[in-house]
Amino acid sequence: MDIINYIESGVLERYALGQCSPQEERAVNCLSVIYPEVQQEIDLIGKTMYAVAQARAVSPAAATKLRLMAEISKTEQISATKTEKAPVVLAAAAPQAKVVAMQNATNKWLVAACGVLAAVLLGVFGSYKSQNAELKQQLADVQNQTQLAQVTSQKLGSQVKSLKLTLNDATLSGYTIIKMAGLPAKKAYNSSILWNKSTKLVKIYANNLPPTSPEHQYQLWAIVDGKPVSLGVFEASDSELQTMINIENPQAFAVTLERRGGSATPTMEQMYVLGNV
Repeated sequence: MDIINYIESGVLERYALGQCSPQEERAVNCLSVIYPEVQQEIDLIGKTMYAVAQARAVSPAAATKLRLMAEISKTEQISATKTEKAPVVLAAAAPQAKVVAMQNATNKWLVAACGVLAAVLLGVFGSYKSQNAELKQQLADVQNQTQLAQVTSQKLGSQVKSLKLTLNDATLSGYTIIKMAGLPAKKAYNSSILWNKSTKLVKIYANNLPPTSPEHQYQLWAIVDGKPVSLGVFEASDSELQTMINIENPQAFAVTLERRGGSATPTMEQMYVLGNV
């Protein structure tokens, strides 16, 4: 049993003040027999309490002391009178050997009971200690996850800030930004296209499209002369601009969900967003 932790738990202070439950009091009595350090701690607590009481003691008034002495004297006189009148009855002396045997039996029973109680307390204390360790580990895991989430959030914030700067710079370097809005059945989604009329370069910022399954990918289309032209497949991403195939003179851009690797023609019922140049 971890007797150090038991001594430091505060139960011995409650025991000295008479504030223990009956079960705690029996446990302290037994453990003080088995572990001398428990009894030493109880004695030390008692001496400390006595010293504190003496230090804070207030001497009674002289008149109070006289009244108390008079009451004590009166009580002693009444007790002496009753003692003189009471018959004297001598108890039969028990054989010395029988008394010793009874004391030995009692001591053996007390030691055995203390041993059983100590084993029970050890099991309970060990269980509490194990649960406490488990709770501490869970708390540490939650703290680690919280720190990881904070770091991830900070990284995403930096990436979004960087993308905003990139989008602002794009308008100053010959790019046109085309907003692609969600279709009626998918109004919650949108994306942006950066198209450079001079270099024909196309970039997509797929910041608001749902994640795909392993079997599917998004595919970007440009509408040229009324016909769809594939500009390649991509993944939804909130943190990067993705470069697609160059295109000249597009009238519009659209995104569909296709089988992984892309399709030769767009699946119209799986179109998510659309935007005119």
